[in-house]
Amino acid sequence: MVQSSLPYHAAPVWGCRMINAIQSAGLDPPDTLLDDGKLHRYAGPSDKPQNKKNWYVLYPIENGLQSGAFGRWVGDSNGAVKWCNKSATEFTPEEKQAYKRRQEDLRRKQAEDRKQAAEECASKCKTIWEQAISSCNNIFDHPYLIKKQVKTYGLRQMGDALLVPIKTLKNELRGLQFIKPDGSKLFKTGVDYSGAMHMIGKPIDNTLIITEGYATGASIHEATGHAVLVAFVAGNLKSVAEAARSKQPSWRIIIAADNDQWAKEYDSAGTVTAYHTVPCELNGGKRINTGVNKADDAAVATKSELRIPYFADESTHPTDFNDLAILEGLEAVNRQIFPPPMAEYIPTDDESHYIPEDINHDEFTAHPLQTAPFQLLGYDHCEYFYLSNGTGQVKALTADKHTLAHLLTLAPLVWWESEFHAKQGFNETAAKNMMLQTSHSVGIYDCSRVRGLGAWEDKNRSVLHLGNTLVVDGKRVPLSGFKSHYIYERAISISDEETKPMRASEANKLIQLCEMLSWEKPINGRLLAGWCVASIICGALKWRPHMWLTGPSGSGKSWIIHNIIKAVAGPHLKGMLGSTTEAGLRNALKNDAFSVFFDEFEAEDKNAAARIQSILEFARPASSNEDSKIYKAKSGGGGVNSYQPRSCIGVASINVNMSQKADLSRVSVLSLVEGSKEHFNSTIVPFFTENFTPEFLRGIRSRSIIQIPTINKNAEIFQRAVTALMGSRRCGDQYGSMLACAYSLCSSNVVTLEQAAEFVGRQDWSGHVLAEDQSDERTCLAAILESLIMVGPGNMLNVAELLIEADNVIGESPESKILARHGIRYVLGGFAVANKHAGIAKMLEKTPWANNWSRILARLPGAVKEAATRFNGGAVSRAVMLPITYVKG
Repeated sequence: MVQSSLPYHAAPVWGCRMINAIQSAGLDPPDTLLDDGKLHRYAGPSDKPQNKKNWYVLYPIENGLQSGAFGRWVGDSNGAVKWCNKSATEFTPEEKQAYKRRQEDLRRKQAEDRKQAAEECASKCKTIWEQAISSCNNIFDHPYLIKKQVKTYGLRQMGDALLVPIKTLKNELRGLQFIKPDGSKLFKTGVDYSGAMHMIGKPIDNTLIITEGYATGASIHEATGHAVLVAFVAGNLKSVAEAARSKQPSWRIIIAADNDQWAKEYDSAGTVTAYHTVPCELNGGKRINTGVNKADDAAVATKSELRIPYFADESTHPTDFNDLAILEGLEAVNRQIFPPPMAEYIPTDDESHYIPEDINHDEFTAHPLQTAPFQLLGYDHCEYFYLSNGTGQVKALTADKHTLAHLLTLAPLVWWESEFHAKQGFNETAAKNMMLQTSHSVGIYDCSRVRGLGAWEDKNRSVLHLGNTLVVDGKRVPLSGFKSHYIYERAISISDEETKPMRASEANKLIQLCEMLSWEKPINGRLLAGWCVASIICGALKWRPHMWLTGPSGSGKSWIIHNIIKAVAGPHLKGMLGSTTEAGLRNALKNDAFSVFFDEFEAEDKNAAARIQSILEFARPASSNEDSKIYKAKSGGGGVNSYQPRSCIGVASINVNMSQKADLSRVSVLSLVEGSKEHFNSTIVPFFTENFTPEFLRGIRSRSIIQIPTINKNAEIFQRAVTALMGSRRCGDQYGSMLACAYSLCSSNVVTLEQAAEFVGRQDWSGHVLAEDQSDERTCLAAILESLIMVGPGNMLNVAELLIEADNVIGESPESKILARHGIRYVLGGFAVANKHAGIAKMLEKTPWANNWSRILARLPGAVKEAATRFNGGAVSRAVMLPITYVKG
């Protein structure tokens, strides 16, 4: 525990209590605890020294009462926790009144202190600013300006620090920002920058752009020529925007956000050791992204436009428009601040529109929405759908939600005013009417056009959606630069560095490694390699195979998951625990084409078994584009959401908890056996270490994506070969897809049917062929016959064994009595299974037939429905009578 000193007059016992409260909240206490009523900020052990996220304030003790607060800044939240040395129930009425008066006095005193400090700061900064006039001769050589590649606009210099003036719109100097050569920024103590700014350039076309930092503002000004207001910090964007809107109510205002999409980790020396993408939805749906949050708040409050920078290459972890200017040039900045109109809707091949030949185009004026910076996608019941050029995302609005705030998210105010004129602002009713009527003419919105992250096939082209850009046939293309019937929505980018596709001679090493493992059947190694490739390109496949990796403890499942499956798939696979629910999985994937792998997929209890079954049900429509969609009711009622999953599902467990025919034919069980540790350590590990480098893994992914069209062609050929051998189209789809993916690792050519048939014909497919032929009714009966029953101390027999013994005895036997107590009655030449019985329910409690076994068993050949059958204790129940040949053959 860090010992805190209390140099003021705070009683140590209260100070220690606050230290304990800070630690109980999971925070690190400060080295020194001051009871001066002032805000103190300090860095935690894992923070960069100058990144003081922790804070506290402690007021002096008075009449036995002492209070304070503490917290830690995370995104937009300061995490405030109030503290007092007495609980609310311990306060007397007099103490409550005294405490209230004290807090009011403190707030009033703090306001006075802040005002005095701000005045003193402004006076001191005025003197510094005047003295710095003659110190700006070499300002263009300042390291910060050189690094940021911007010019100086109204700056001065003192010593090695750049001085940025903080002024009001009335040109009153409130303070200075000091920028050091290393880029660190400091404010003069006491500065009040709320609503104050630094202006770069002069306004043109009644337009103002507001952003956070000086370098960002300078880059935007150089790219666009427009005036920029620098707000200095994200929390001041709204105040500056409100001041600007108050002075110029009709001007166009654009808020240029910093995209703070990276969370940093620091070591003890303050060096960044890792970057993590900021979570997308937390705290009630708001992104923990301070720059975007504050800019969005400012835009909404002042009816302004919002611009968020996005980058083709995020390997250097860029965040703002200055980064964009350095990486992609000033033209890229201008294009994102003032985006061109959205490309017109591109119909599919089977869409045609009749236009009369004698139409006189001169009689018509241009439709206002033809030049709109958004695209109308159609309607569906009470909702209308638009694709915003600014956000690159689909927006759904009900008719009553076509309000000013929502319209400004689709197009800037100046566009609405130019297209729908009015004496003040624009004619919102006319704009709304035009949007709704035009949407009606577009037709019903097709949600299947929307494509999320991942790999896809688009008219025989391989497409990789990285969030902010596309890779089409191996070449990077902007989202807006790819003409397609489909909509590739902008999203948080996935990082996968571009690498030249791996050659077949090298890529084949993935198959070699997989085949070195200790499999129950040799073909399982190639199937695993194929599934790994399928997991990368699942969205582009016509059939997406699922896989269940199983084997005893110590057979190497965990090593395979970490070093092969997850390593090969990289960012294209989401790892999940077996406790994940179907709803959680669906929300995590949305429209993305990512594969999913579940570890520890064990049915340890009824809840786990039900959860596993729900995941398997999710996997069924994910297998094929032709399978049915998932439909879920919308929250609050009023329609349904349709969902077409496009994932390859992989799971791993010691036991395989799968029984339904629909699942057995879609999920390939790859069984491991316990192998030699010496072989693993002397052969497998060295081979893996030597070859499976990060560059090799990226090359595998690049090769898989570029070969999508060829893989789909080969999948059809392997499907025909497997179907001919096994006599099952479903087996052909399942294994044809896996074999085609594996074949892509050793060849870039289209396989011939003869080659495919020859390879398939010489494999051992035992264990993989029976899944299609095993009906639900036979599987249900097998579950009953294999159930164990206690027949004596330490002696258990399964139902089939008891039936055989009963059939070998003339008359009633002990075995038949035991069976009757469990809902099965032996009769000469057959046996009856009760329709309702606790014993049968116990046998089937972890299966899909726990409540309807009688209906399933009645489908078996030779089954007879019995109206009434007597079981143990005189109980009578309807039953299904089955021939004894199901037991004795």
